[in-house]
Amino acid sequence: MTLTLQPPPKTILPGSQICVYVRDSGGDAQEQSIPQQKAVFETYSLQHGLILDRTFADEAKSGGSIAGRDEFMAMIEYAIANSDRVKGVGVWNWARFSRDIDDSSYYKSLLRRAGVQIFSLTDPVPDGDLGRLVETFIDLANHEKRIQTSRDVKRALRSLVEQGYAHGGFPPRGYIAEPVTIGIKRNGAPRTVSRWVIDPQMIDDVILAWRMRAEGHSYAEIQSATGGRLFKSKNSWSSFFCNKSYLGIYKFGDLEFPNHHPAIIDQATWDAVQAIENAHPRKKTTGQPNHPRRQASPSL
Repeated sequence: MTLTLQPPPKTILPGSQICVYVRDSGGDAQEQSIPQQKAVFETYSLQHGLILDRTFADEAKSGGSIAGRDEFMAMIEYAIANSDRVKGVGVWNWARFSRDIDDSSYYKSLLRRAGVQIFSLTDPVPDGDLGRLVETFIDLANHEKRIQTSRDVKRALRSLVEQGYAHGGFPPRGYIAEPVTIGIKRNGAPRTVSRWVIDPQMIDDVILAWRMRAEGHSYAEIQSATGGRLFKSKNSWSSFFCNKSYLGIYKFGDLEFPNHHPAIIDQATWDAVQAIENAHPRKKTTGQPNHPRRQASPSL
């Protein structure tokens, strides 16, 4: 099927200078996306007598936010600063510009108020006020598609978590991530995830640390007993003893999944340690009567 490219806006005459912004979202299927977009724009510029001034490219960046899209922000600043000669900014489609309707509206307005036209190669948009309306509908559709895609990804990730697999990140001390192949990708490569299993090199020190803390030993004593094999600094123990992962619970967003991986401690040990942690005078817990500021200022 032959792709029909839209002509540049009527205000961008032959001989005009333009900038180009290209982006891909990453993934195996988009390895050639940016080179292909660049090649099409080069041919397009020649066909319409336009001068391709500069190309900005964000590789493996989501269109759902401008965060991390350094080339996008550079393009906006460059086009506005050089609006006396840069007459337009071309994108492959409006989704490449942004999938967030607020970001899309805001940055398009900045360009247009500076006298720089922005146009899409593949989204048919008529001239005039009707074109702005059509463009808004396209942006709304892209925005909704992003939300739906996000829901689909979260649902797929939650399904993996429910099956006992982990979603990225590093497991806490005492666990290691064991790779597991669960299928084949479209390109034929194996689809690999991971699950948390006991780390035989650390498990004894982890059990010792929890037992000692439940018995009331200090961080310094635990640090000495474990010989720095778990942490180099005793300041790391506070978050260690508040991590529910050691109960076999996996956190995914705001959700908790019990029995996700092997537990290292039991509930009684957890409860004993939490009682000691919460009783510590430096613990900033609401209503904690032993907080140093309360000790120094009884009126508080």
